Amino acid sequence: MASLYYSVTNPLIGQLASPVAGNIIEYQYKNLDKNREYGVTITVPVTLLKKWQITNNLLAYQSEMKIKNNRLKQSTLAVKTAHFISLKKLADIELIAEYRSRSVNANSIFASLFYCDVGLSRKIVHNKIRIKIYCSDIANTLREKEITDYAGTHIFF
Repeated sequence: MASLYYSVTNPLIGQLASPVAGNIIEYQYKNLDKNREYGVTITVPVTLLKKWQITNNLLAYQSEMKIKNNRLKQSTLAVKTAHFISLKKLADIELIAEYRSRSVNANSIFASLFYCDVGLSRKIVHNKIRIKIYCSDIANTLREKEITDYAGTHIFF
């Protein structure tokens, strides 16, 4: 399944990082000039075996924002795969991995990210209760990285 989209938001409310006196950074939600975004989403469900379903997603989009006289333009790609394996009378297994290239939000650039999650669950008491163990970011690779260059100030968070 695939879908195309196009969106224009005017005005756009965004979180803006701005310098203030005393070397302080202030984050405020402000009305920004305009945001234009277009892209494609592709979802591919696959049944590998009777008890192994996979859902693959691809998202590619172009985002363009105007903040005062500054134009920020960014292409972003996100890929996600989710595997669900059912081992009858033993456990259900989930494996989810996602990658997203860098993206722009207001006047901040967010670094690319990757993570992989795994979960095990089992139904008990005549299939009325489910016990689940879930480990998020098992490779410990997910980091928040944000860069802002605006009004003569550089923020690396």
